[in-house]
Amino acid sequence: ILQSFTRINNLAINMLAFTKEQEMDLKPVPINKIILANREVIESSLGSKGIELELILSDANPRWIMDAHQFHRVLLNLVVNAIDAVKHKSGGKITIATALDESRDLLSVSVSDNGIGIAPDRINRIFELFYTTKGTGGTGLGLPMVQKFVEKMGGTISVQSGVDVGSTFTMTLPKGTPSSSEIKN
Repeated sequence: ILQSFTRINNLAINMLAFTKEQEMDLKPVPINKIILANREVIESSLGSKGIELELILSDANPRWIMDAHQFHRVLLNLVVNAIDAVKHKSGGKITIATALDESRDLLSVSVSDNGIGIAPDRINRIFELFYTTKGTGGTGLGLPMVQKFVEKMGGTISVQSGVDVGSTFTMTLPKGTPSSSEIKN
């Protein structure tokens, strides 16, 4: 009963977070630092499952104008999905990477796994609200929430996937310079 109550509560919170227009707290954010700050938490949950974490972070150590809290949420959402994709695989591996394309002022943040992948007939639906391939284990809110954040930042999200090969989700974010009224101190 307690587990069911917790699931219902989390679903309600996630639905409210998705539907509520959250004000962006935009400021320069050290992307690699946020990823590294979460490394210990991610590795502790992966270690018990025998999953390896690899970080390939840009030497440029980009600072990007965005909402750090919301970036943290979408990154963890992508990592949780990757964990679900590799949790039953021997030699499971998740890679988080950042890359900076200074010539075009673009930052890419990707989360890759060598898990089960996404079937071609399902890949076009993964960003649909409430669509899930996890049965009762998923809400269908995670990837739409990631997409919503990326689009609010003026970016795009793409996915490359192969069945039994794995998936890579890449957020590509333009540098953009919000007006001073959009940046909170």
